[in-house]
Order: sequence, then structure tokens, then C-alpha cells
Amino acid sequence: MQAVTLVVAGVVMSLPLAAQFRAPVPERKTPRAIGVLETYKNGSRRLLPVTFFYEKHYYDAAAYHATPVPFTLYSETVYEVQQFGKPLGTFTVQSATTVQGGPQTTALWFGNGKFKLAPNPELMAKKKAEAPVVLEDPSKPVLRRRAGSEGDKPAARPVAAEAKPEVEEDPDRPKLHRKEGSGGESAAPGQTAGAGQTGTGQTTTAEAKPESQPESSQQDPNRPKLHRKDDSEPAKKAGATAPGAGAVLVVGETEASSGEEPDHPVLRRGKPVQAQGGSDLPDFKREEPVSRQVAVSDAGPSEAQTLIYVCPEEERQRMEEQARELAQAELRRLGAQRGLVLPAAKTAPAMAAKVTRTAAGAKKVAAPAALPLQEEQFIPYDLDYNNYATVVYSARYSPTADSATPVKPKSWVVTVIAREDENKLVKLYSAVSDPRELDLYPEVRLVDAVDPDGYGRMALLLREKKRDGVSWLVGRPTGYELQTVFETPSR
Repeated sequence: MQAVTLVVAGVVMSLPLAAQFRAPVPERKTPRAIGVLETYKNGSRRLLPVTFFYEKHYYDAAAYHATPVPFTLYSETVYEVQQFGKPLGTFTVQSATTVQGGPQTTALWFGNGKFKLAPNPELMAKKKAEAPVVLEDPSKPVLRRRAGSEGDKPAARPVAAEAKPEVEEDPDRPKLHRKEGSGGESAAPGQTAGAGQTGTGQTTTAEAKPESQPESSQQDPNRPKLHRKDDSEPAKKAGATAPGAGAVLVVGETEASSGEEPDHPVLRRGKPVQAQGGSDLPDFKREEPVSRQVAVSDAGPSEAQTLIYVCPEEERQRMEEQARELAQAELRRLGAQRGLVLPAAKTAPAMAAKVTRTAAGAKKVAAPAALPLQEEQFIPYDLDYNNYATVVYSARYSPTADSATPVKPKSWVVTVIAREDENKLVKLYSAVSDPRELDLYPEVRLVDAVDPDGYGRMALLLREKKRDGVSWLVGRPTGYELQTVFETPSR
């Protein structure tokens, strides 16, 4: 009896655990490229390659088969731009550009191309609902036709030219007669075969002959004649491809990999687009983009599902406040170790003296003052599809200038990744930048959540700003830590 109870208990306990994991996905045969699409104020965009997953391995997308252009930036490669797991549109690469980085960084590659916004599904559904419904007779056979076709009514024929009224032939009217065998047709009754007209009343390009010319000269056997070749039509076609005749070269989908091996990986390809000119590109070193989105290129199918954690507004505000408290605590802890003087540290003795007494007589120390944070970013994710939130919070702290040092100090950036556990947030990862040593403590900002390998295991794409360049970090929350999946070199 005890053994049966243990078996039943084991089955019941395994049910919630099984619901947290998705069904296994078969092994992928297609490669998968991840990039970041940056959008600037003037509307120009550029694609920065990050990772390339192929045959169960991660590669640096900016260095994979860069002979000389990286494979992920081949012309006509299509990337799907996503935000929180939903597609926003597509970006088609047309050309690649490289910029030499600093002495300790690699060359920076980015792709130029054209962005196409995805259609709004709600608007399309509304138009479909507003479309008129035509009721047909169920007993009448109906063929399925294209929208705007002719339907059951006969096609309207073009209106012919007004027929001329028949005129009775005048017996006294003079007529022209042609010699038999001349090759021309006899004039129709009631029509004059005059100069520049044929028997059908159409104007010809030949000039009229003077009436005084003898009839025998019209059929002179020694008169030269022009003949057209039978292959005149192919000649026209051949002439269209001659140099200077406006020939158009059609490039197929495999043009970029024409000289590669048959088993070489192929990313998603699309139609050629017009590349943006050099005048459209801003100064990337001085100007910051207005937005950054994840871009995915994969020839295989991918699942599109929103990654935002859905919850009531009260719960969302509670999690945001807890994440802000975690960020302030990390800023005090790590900032104090690096010599950052915070307002809470200055007023700590005075605040300790201010105590309150409860009903039981116990002493309660007042909480430290909140730090003024700017550029706050808070996003709750549901990465495991198990209705448990994984939140990312980042903000910027600008210290106030001291009277002894009138120069305004540089700002610090704090980023915290936490997971909800029994209505509390447990820290998985934290990073506090140091503007004096960005190579050791870079500025870490979230780009978005992404599926780096196409197996449905979501990860977070982070941007690390260092002194001489930028690197990208792909981390996957597992348990109570952030596991580093891949990190690119600084460029």
C-alpha cells in the first residue's frame, strides 16, 4: 500500500514539472543567424551581425566565412525583425560595409538594405470582416473566380468604329485597274486605292507614286526590292542584349553562393531591393540609434509567440518596484567597492540615529534614501511559457557634482535580471558599470529576448558598451543564474 501511494504521489508531483517544459524539437538542419537592427533619427537602418548557429555550434556572425564579406551579410539575405517575440517586418540586406575599429578591436561589419513593415493583422482582419458577402443560389453551379473577374456576364467587347454608311456606286465614277499578277489586291467597291491607303482603309508608310508615272515602270523586273529575314524576331531579341541596349542581368537566389560547395548553408533569401546610399547613413560614432530590435534569418520554420508576461497592472507595478530596489542595492554594494560616493553613504550615521519604536518597544532603523535613477527600462518576460516572470531592469545614475570638483562626473549604469519566486524577485544577474574602467565593468543594456538556436529555448541578448567598442552577450536564465551562451569579441 505504501509503494502504491509513493507511485501516485510521484505522478502527481511530476505533472506541474512537465508543464514547464515544451515538447522536444527535432534536430535542425538549417542555419540560423541573429543580428541587431539599429534605427536612427533620419530613418536609416543598419544590421549588425551577432551569432550564427550551424551544426550545433555557435559562431561569430561577423567573422563566419568572411571572404571578404561575412556569410550572414550576403546580398538578398532576409532577416525577420522581432520585438518581444512578435514580427515587426523584414530587412533585406543589399550590401555590406566595414569600419576599422580600435587597436584592440576587430573590424566592424554591418549590412545596408531596405526595411519592409509587416502588415497589421488586426487591420487585415477588420478589412476581411467588412468585405461584402454575396449570397449565391445553392442550386446553381458556380465556378470559383478571382476577385474582380468578369463573373457570369459575358465580357464586354470593345466598341468598334462607327460603320460608314453604304454609298451606292456611281457608274460614272472613274476606277483604277491593276494588271494581273501585280501582287496587289483589287480595290474594294466604293473605295479608291489612292496614295497612302490600302484596300482596308489603313494608312501605309510608302509614299504615293505620281499619276504620270507609266504603269510599266511599277513592275520593272530590274527594280531593286527589300526583303526581310525570316529570323527578324530573334534578331530583335538578340539586339536587346547587346552592349548598350539596356540589357538586364537577372540574379538568382543562389548567386551569392555560386562558387561554394553544394552543402554550404543557405540563409533565407528574398527579392533584390534598392540599397540606401551613403548620404543616408549617419555618423555612427556620435549619434545613438533611437531603437534596437532583434533580427533573425532562418530558412526553416520558426514559432512566433509573444514573450511578455501578462499580469494585472498592480502586480506589474509591484515587480517593477522590487526590481528598482534590487538595482539600487546593487549600485550601493558594487559602487561603494569602486569608490563611488552615494548620498545614502553620507547620511548613513544620521539616518541610523533616527529610529522608531514599535508597540513592542523594538527599534526599527529607517530605510536608506532612494537614489535618483534615469532612463529606466523594465520588461517582464515569460521565457519558459510557465507563467513565471523573468524581469530585466536597467537604469542610469548620474552623481551630483561636488563643490571641490566642479566637473560633472560621468554616469553609471546598473542592470539587474531577476526571477519571480513566491511573489518575490530573486536576483540572477547584476552588472554595474564604471565609467573610469569600462573595459572591466562595461555598460550592459538589454536588447530583447531571442531564440538563438531555434529550439524554443529563449535567451536574453545584451549589449556591452566598452571603452573601445561594443560586444554582444547571449545569456539564458537557468535555475537561479544567467548562463552565458555566446559572447562576441569587442568591435
